[in-house]
Amino acid sequence: MQKHYFDSLVPVIYEAAFSDDLWPHIAKELSVLFGGSAIGIDSHSGIKDLDSFTAASLFDTSLRDLHYEGYDTPETNPGVAALLRATIGRPFAMQSFVSADTYDRDPSIQAILKPQNLDKGVFVTLGRDHTGFEFMSVFRNASQDDFDLDHTRAVAFIGQHIARSIRLRRMRLSRERALRASNLLASQNSPLEGVLVVGSDAKLFEADPGPTAILSLDDALSERGGYLVSRVRTPGQDQRSLLSFLSQAPSESLHMVLTTGAASTVLEKLPAAALMFGSSRSSHAQMLHIRRVPLKPERSISGFSVAFALTNAEARVIEALIKTDSATEAAAVLRLSRETVKTHLNRIYEKTEVRSLSQLMLLVGRFV
Repeated sequence: MQKHYFDSLVPVIYEAAFSDDLWPHIAKELSVLFGGSAIGIDSHSGIKDLDSFTAASLFDTSLRDLHYEGYDTPETNPGVAALLRATIGRPFAMQSFVSADTYDRDPSIQAILKPQNLDKGVFVTLGRDHTGFEFMSVFRNASQDDFDLDHTRAVAFIGQHIARSIRLRRMRLSRERALRASNLLASQNSPLEGVLVVGSDAKLFEADPGPTAILSLDDALSERGGYLVSRVRTPGQDQRSLLSFLSQAPSESLHMVLTTGAASTVLEKLPAAALMFGSSRSSHAQMLHIRRVPLKPERSISGFSVAFALTNAEARVIEALIKTDSATEAAAVLRLSRETVKTHLNRIYEKTEVRSLSQLMLLVGRFV
């Protein structure tokens, strides 16, 4: 198969970076050019990435999606593991990672390929990062010819153009989201410091340079392994608080993550309409405005109250505790009974997830 067969298709591949409607057309054209082969072009869709999509021809993607639902982590799927290990841009045959004696035991083959009577294929990994990978697959059934060296070279040739187009597409979508967020915040007279796109599981899909710089400065809010990590208090506690915020209804729009020195890092949810994701699979993701808010001494208790949703009465108890040495003295300052102050304290302990007055005052100290 000569490369010039694809010459008319290459310009369309780059046009697809700006129009998702062209990807199914590309898959169909490739199916014809590869002699009626089943085609799959996959951009992170198996692991539900923000901008994931699949374009297929003569290939039943519903079988693949149903099969992947049985895996908590895609890496445990043998086919996915092979793609993760593969050299980017270098095609490989299905037979090279599935031997004859394991063919009948491989779950991907049994659930996806065998029901479609597809028994041979060529794959190429197009790109890979911490969120997932892109790949193209070309399959044939038993009645069709085997793939030869020319076919493999053709897959490599067309794959490099598809990989570049997918990268352009991701850049375009990212810039469009950033522009929509900027316009939205400008209309609300809110200064734009940075935007994060985060999943409800804290998966960090996207961050522009603004929040990346903020994350690099914070000692308790950072990016690790592709996830947003918060660890203000004891290990795990603040991460649970962050996950709770990400899964809450849109009305719960503010979350104070960290106070260091004279400023606090605040996450604010932006309306879902600002996202306009390219895939319905990404509906669990949301756009967050991240900013640093200066804290003045007279505002620090207010910041602590907002962060942990304290009532006015509970905030007054905190203010009294800062000025005294014990709950008894705080009760005297507030002219309340010690039992009333203890009741307020118990509620504060629940909200801040601490177990003692000393732990509470250490936490308050981060905000003062």
